[in-house]
Amino acid sequence: MIERLSTKELLTKSLKELAQTKPIDKITIKDITNNCGLSKRTFYHNFQDKAELVLFEYSFNLSKVFNAGNKDLSWLELMHKAIMAIVNNYDYYRNAFHVFDSSSSPINAMKSTASSTFEDFIKLKTGIKELTEEEKIALKIYTFGIWAYGIEWTKNGMPISVEKLAKYYVNSMPHILHKYLI
Repeated sequence: MIERLSTKELLTKSLKELAQTKPIDKITIKDITNNCGLSKRTFYHNFQDKAELVLFEYSFNLSKVFNAGNKDLSWLELMHKAIMAIVNNYDYYRNAFHVFDSSSSPINAMKSTASSTFEDFIKLKTGIKELTEEEKIALKIYTFGIWAYGIEWTKNGMPISVEKLAKYYVNSMPHILHKYLI
């Protein structure tokens, strides 16, 4: 069966392809749309700017890892899968992380997306309706910490193995979250 891509997926694929040979900040909307045969109008119907496109791509990949089909996997296995999503698109993410600094809106949006995705996954996995305020704060601190290190790890050429990094992510989890994820 032919794989059909949504317009957003097609634009994402176009950006990722272009980012293999050109810095993201040098890629224009026109470059993206010309590469996939769409119009600039179509781009702006789907995204405000490149930053929103990059966030969509990240969110889309994250949702593939943290979904109902994976709810029986261990947190270590999930961290490994999430890291592999970065590794499998290493040039693209390294490019994006160099363009957007760690305090930029797109990076902050990615961190918030990861935190929300983790919270939703905990609810899916456990059936609870809501985390406590303390658990939400612990989860956000944890997510932002592993995110900050993940950016550094990617920018520095992945100096430790995926397996080790996944293990470190699991071991750095706040104890208050263990009952849900370990």
